[in-house]
Parts: sequence; C-alpha cells; structure tokens
Amino acid sequence: MNAASFLSTETLRVTGAVNISGTVGLFGPFNAAHLVSIGGSNIHSGSATSIFAAVAQYTAPSTATVGASGFVSVIASQAAVFTMGNLTHFEANQTVKGAGSTITTVIGFRANGSIATGTNNYGFYSNIASAATTWQIYMAGTAGNHIASDIRIATTSLVGSEKLRVAGTTNTDGLIVNSTAAINPVSIGAMDNVVIGASSSQAATFSTTSIRVAIDTTHSLKIGAPNSSAVSIVGAGFDATAPSTATANLDGFKSTLGTAVAAFTLIDLAHFRVFSTTAGAGSTITNAYGFKVESTFPAATNNYGFYSGLAASTNNYGLYFPGTAKNYVNGEVGIKQAPATQTSLVVGFPSTTGTLAWGINVYLQGTTFQTYSIAAHQSFISTAAAVYTLSEAVHYDIFATSKGAGSTISACYGFRANNNIAVGTFNYGFHCGINAAANTYQFYAGGTADSYFGGNLFMGTSATLGWSDTTMIKSAIGVISQVSGTTAQTYRIYGTTTGPKYLSLSHDGTNAIIDTSASSGRVSIGGNATSIFGLSHLLFTDNTFDIGASGATRPRSGYFSASITVGTSIIVGASQVVAARDTGWSAMTGTTNKATVYDTATVTLAQLAGRVMAIQAALTTHGLLGA
Repeated sequence: MNAASFLSTETLRVTGAVNISGTVGLFGPFNAAHLVSIGGSNIHSGSATSIFAAVAQYTAPSTATVGASGFVSVIASQAAVFTMGNLTHFEANQTVKGAGSTITTVIGFRANGSIATGTNNYGFYSNIASAATTWQIYMAGTAGNHIASDIRIATTSLVGSEKLRVAGTTNTDGLIVNSTAAINPVSIGAMDNVVIGASSSQAATFSTTSIRVAIDTTHSLKIGAPNSSAVSIVGAGFDATAPSTATANLDGFKSTLGTAVAAFTLIDLAHFRVFSTTAGAGSTITNAYGFKVESTFPAATNNYGFYSGLAASTNNYGLYFPGTAKNYVNGEVGIKQAPATQTSLVVGFPSTTGTLAWGINVYLQGTTFQTYSIAAHQSFISTAAAVYTLSEAVHYDIFATSKGAGSTISACYGFRANNNIAVGTFNYGFHCGINAAANTYQFYAGGTADSYFGGNLFMGTSATLGWSDTTMIKSAIGVISQVSGTTAQTYRIYGTTTGPKYLSLSHDGTNAIIDTSASSGRVSIGGNATSIFGLSHLLFTDNTFDIGASGATRPRSGYFSASITVGTSIIVGASQVVAARDTGWSAMTGTTNKATVYDTATVTLAQLAGRVMAIQAALTTHGLLGA
C-alpha cells in the first residue's frame, strides 16, 4: 500500500502513516480484547534461528534531539466511575512449552550489552517519585534474585571492591532485608542503618563484614559506633518478638563454636569476650560493664540475670573469677541451697561423697604485710538510726542440728577449736575481752546441761599455781556464788565419782552452809534441827591450841547436839577439868538418894552411902568413871 515495490515474501507493505480503526490480527486471527494480535496459535513462518513477533528497527533523524523510543505506551482510563484492577504498560504474561520441546532460558525483559553506547546507559530506568504504596522495583514473586555486579542504594559511587553500598541523608534511611538473603563478597562497605528481618522473622547470611568500621578479616562481623547524636547508642541491637509457635526458645544471641577436625591445640575458646574499653583523651566514663542486665529485664516466671547449667566435673566452673578485683553481690546468695530473704548467704550440703564435708572452709595464708592480725571470720552488727528495740544481736548463732531417721551422731559441737591451732606464743580456744558491766558476761551458759573443763580453770589470773586445778584471784571485792533458788542442795568435791568424798556440804534450801563475816571474824555454820555440825575427823598440827588461839580470838561458847571426842583432856583456863575415864569402879548395890536434903551434923551412914551411890552412878553415866 502506497509502496513502489514489495518483496515476494511480503504479504503486506505499507509506506507512510496508517490509521486502522478496530482490531487487527497479524499472522493469525484477531482478538477482540487486543487492538493488535500477532501470531495467535499459528507457528511462525520464519526459518531463522532467532525470530521475533515485532521489531522496532529504524534510524532516528537528526531532528530527534530529545529522544527516540522503540516502543511507547500511553494508557488512560475512560472518564467514568469504575475500578480497574491492574494497568500494565508492558507485560510478559505466559510462556507455553510445546510437547517434546525444551527451553533453556526464559527472559521476561532483556537489555543486551550492545545498547550501552550512550554517555549514561540504563538497562532499566525508573523515575517514579516516592509515595505511599509506590515502588520503582517490586519483586512480588518468591524466586531468587541474582545481580552479578554491584548494588548502590541512594548513591552512585563505590569504594574499592565494594559490592553493596547503601547511603542516606538521615539516620532513618536504611536497608531492610525481609527474606532469606546471602551476601558473600569479601567486602561490604558504606552500609548505613541496616535492618535484617524488620517486617518478618527472616534470615540473612554475610561473609566477613564490617559495619561503620574498617574491614577486619579476623572478624566475621565487626561493628563500629553508629552515626547518631543520641545520648544512648548501641553497636548491635536485637529486637525480636517470638511468634506463638516459638514455645521452646527465643535467643537474642546464640553462639555455637567448635574446632576443625585436625590435630592441634586451641588455647582459648570464648563464646563471649569483653576485650577492652578505651577512654578517649579528655573523656570520662562513669561506669563500664562487661555484662549488664537492666532492672526492666524480668517478665518471666523465673528470671536469671546469668544462668550456667554447666555440670560438675574436673576443671568445670559455673563461675570463675581469676581477676583480683573485688566482687559485689547486693541480693541474697544461695550456694547448694535456694537463697532466703532473711539470710544474706545460705550454704547447703556440698557434692562430696567423702567422709568429711564442710559448709564453709576458709583457707588464709598471710603475707609479710599482715603483721597485726589475720581473721578467718569477722562480724560487725549495727542497728538502724531509729527509735526501736532489737531483742537480740547474735554474732554467731548455732541454731539446730537435725538427725535423719535411722542416723546416729556420735558427737555434736556448737563450737570446736582443735589442738592444731595452738602454734602461737599464746593460744586461746576462745578469747573474750569484754569489760565488766551490769548484765555483761564474758561466758554465759544459760542451759541446764553440764559444763566440762578438761584442763585447769583460772578466774582472775592467767598464771598456773601448779598445785591447783581451779584458781580464782580477784583484787576487788567479789563473791563466788552457787545459786539454786530455795531448793535444798549439796556442794561436793570428790576424789572420784564413786569413791570417798573429800568435802560435802548440804543445807535445807534456807539456811547458809557456811557464812563468814570479815568485820566480826565469825564463822557461822548453819543446818537443820537434826545436825548442825558433824565431823568424822578434825586434825590440827598446832601443839599449843587445837581450835582457836589465846586471847580474844578464842571461841566463847559452843553447842554440840551429840558428842565431843578429845584426845586426852579438857582444860579450862590453865586447869585441866576433864581427863581420861578413871576405871576400876564397881557399881554399888542398894538404893540411891540424891533428892533428900540432909544435915551434915545428923546424916546417917546409910543415908550418906545412898548419896555416894547416886554420885558414882551419875559420873559413870557421864563417862568419867567406869569399871
């Protein structure tokens, strides 16, 4: 049409402008939904190895100084109220593979390298302005994406061998990776504000990577300080919400390390290592933490700031602090036992299976600096500055010993000092330096159990007298008291528990056993109505006076309820009044008479004989005379 000639292979040749109204079908039937249909279901008639449905091939004239396009699409919707689902300017809709055929590569859109003859060359160019739900590139499929060269986001420059550079003008610009991604070049530079899995919980894989710091091939990931002016910044932040399917674990940081299958020695393997803190010139760091758990952390039924499930074994430690810095624990601590709020430290039974076990064992070896004192345990107790009363302040409290059913405890000690502590010049199993005051005792045993002292007992002195097991020396006025209320008691000093008693003093609970008065020089020995004073033997070595001395210090009178035994005689003043019994006396017969009053001038011999008989009988009864 309007053509001078056409080729024998041509069916139609049109020269000039053509205006066709209606649908057109080329090399096949037309389709009412298509303005132009090419081919249809017919087999292409061409025999070349590369065939095309439509080709735009022309030479732009010199007047085309603005642009030249092979295909241009301008589509508009009709001026009417309706909704169009999709408007697509260029669409690759379907590829049908005939039975028995094979297609090596299917391409939706291709820009060959031969188009790159301009100053600037773009395989795909989009200039759509940013707006809500507006995308320049949108890949909604699930197939992977491959880019053989580099990617530059918000920048046209690269540094070195970078394969990905993301730049932004503000701190909120960034790169969001929401699906599985593998980025494996040696270097990734200028990657600002990267968020992985922000919209959904997905994964990303990187090789050696540095973020805001120079690349370091000894690090899989090295992170510098963020480009932020905030008062709090974070090198790496983990912000994840567990979905309802995550019923076992949600880990913010997980480390799994191992060694290669080879014969070698790795000196240290640290899952988490805090290496150093550097304070720049002029800066001050108030607090530096190797690991910190904030108070906002607890939200679970059980919350652990640090948890170690390491099993007991040789050289295994749940906590190991070889440094020399102090350690501070503010909360209650439990060792082998759950902590209790009323106890700062609770210690349970150790894991040993040996014959000995200790709750706390202290080993101290002093250095040459400790020239004054070394104490394995020291206790300081104080009360709050407030008006109140504390019932007890106990520095060491032995509370209870529980004996399990069927078990036997041979000896139980509240406090024990073994003999192997005695290596000093002075050695004290228990030492107390409390000064005397009202209601103040250095040693107070308020129980009813017996008290036993195997060695000598010294009171008021520390010097042994050699011959005394118990020594009491008191320079000031003092009283030694044994009190048992109003109960009758006996004070005994035994040779043995079953042998003869060297001293036994008893009373009825009211009267004193022995009471002395230093002012009067008197000794009162009390008792009951039956026996006031009884002695089996009272021996003295003084040859002049057996009891007392001459002058005012001699006893005035005495009362004895039974008998008195003397060795030879009783002397009053300087005269003997009673001596040994005079024997050889035979008893008289007849009638005694001691009651009748006789006149010596008229008394008869028989009456006088009766009176003599009465006197002999009385002296015999008293024991002065005898047969």
